[in-house]
Amino acid sequence: MEATPEAGKDLLVSIVINNYNYAHFLRQAVESALNQTFPGVETIVVDDGSTDSSREVLSEFGDRIRTVFKENGGQGSAFNAGFNASKGDVVIFLDADDYLYPTAVEKVVQRWNDKVAKIHYRLLTVDADGVEHGLHPRQGIPLPEGEVWRDYVRTGTYTTPATTGNAFARAALEKVLPMPEEGYVYSADAYLLVRIPFHGLILAVDEPLGVYRQHRKNYSVSSGLSADLAANRRRMKREAFNDAAFKTELLRMAPDTDPEVRYLPYQRLKLRTLSWKLDRENHPLANDRCAPLAKLAARAVWRGDKMSLSERILQSAWFVGVLGLPRAVVLAIFRRGQQVKKLVKPGSAERLRPEL
Repeated sequence: MEATPEAGKDLLVSIVINNYNYAHFLRQAVESALNQTFPGVETIVVDDGSTDSSREVLSEFGDRIRTVFKENGGQGSAFNAGFNASKGDVVIFLDADDYLYPTAVEKVVQRWNDKVAKIHYRLLTVDADGVEHGLHPRQGIPLPEGEVWRDYVRTGTYTTPATTGNAFARAALEKVLPMPEEGYVYSADAYLLVRIPFHGLILAVDEPLGVYRQHRKNYSVSSGLSADLAANRRRMKREAFNDAAFKTELLRMAPDTDPEVRYLPYQRLKLRTLSWKLDRENHPLANDRCAPLAKLAARAVWRGDKMSLSERILQSAWFVGVLGLPRAVVLAIFRRGQQVKKLVKPGSAERLRPEL
């Protein structure tokens, strides 16, 4: 359903900036919120116990912004606090190291209607120095629209941008927030991106409306698959929260769905497979075995509809290698990969894939 240009003119849009020790980037994020061409915008900054000069940066803006200073509790707690402080009909959670283009809110509002749960859009990716590295999600991968939850249930995944690339309906957020803060110290957007598709339509603006900065202090960049077993355990714990969130919505919307359907993007299944292979004694899913994991991998890679044939073959080869090779060989490969990553910029070899 399309909206007319006048349909959203009376909307209030809240841009909620979550910040923790990003003083170096924070000013640009705040200015991008204040410089929106759409007049109905409030800017809220939640500082999650920063110990750098973030307070000094925020003081420059005076009463042009609303600030929430809190003890450090993680990104999920910052999202909860920011939402509670906001009043907007539409809410954009803006990471403090990202920023929006001036017309971002205006273009979102032009597509808005009362059946929308979120509108998403592409972002330009840059590194810490501002060097461009393409789009996120990358060009050629369609941004889904409509009742996305139906395909989401079928495949266990859907294409979505990271935090900054989403504008959420307050009515939808009220149904899923507050989020469990202990599960989302990092990657709090995952909780919203898992649940929101079940609460209304998703629409897309198929152009970049902001900038997604990837750098070494950025958790999403540093949280890829690795031989760091302790880090993988932490990520597995977060994925358990994501799976629980998905199943909550699934049981509400489609209680007769096959119980084997789950939140299962193939990247998350990679983490699960690697955890089982390298850290079996601490792997949280005691019933995992080689054959069932291979079956799940085949479903995740071949049942989805947004990968090319060559990508499907490449991902299948990854699962075959990790499941089939001896543990010592797999461990050596990933350790070697970590050494190589230290030599490249985050925007290239560490670029995130766009699927949830």
